[in-house]
Amino acid sequence: MRTLCLIIVILCCSVFATAQIKYEVTTSTFLNVRSYASTDAPVLGTINNGGEVYVYDIANGWAKISYDGGYAYISSDYITKVVDRTSMSQQ
Repeated sequence: MRTLCLIIVILCCSVFATAQIKYEVTTSTFLNVRSYASTDAPVLGTINNGGEVYVYDIANGWAKISYDGGYAYISSDYITKVVDRTSMSQQ
């Protein structure tokens, strides 16, 4: 019984850990995508203003995103959560 409870807890945590929330880039030009959460990290690419990203986590000013089949980091200062207008209009 303890083993079953432990498995359920682990599965629930896994579901929440992989949840993604859509954000929009809100910078004047573009936002650097970095290999780890630091301005010293190599730049993997850029996302233009208005581009949308899926964020897994935000911590210490950095957002962990899905990028090019893996994970990367962007500054959380330049993103805004996308509001789903279709669900708001149905309420």
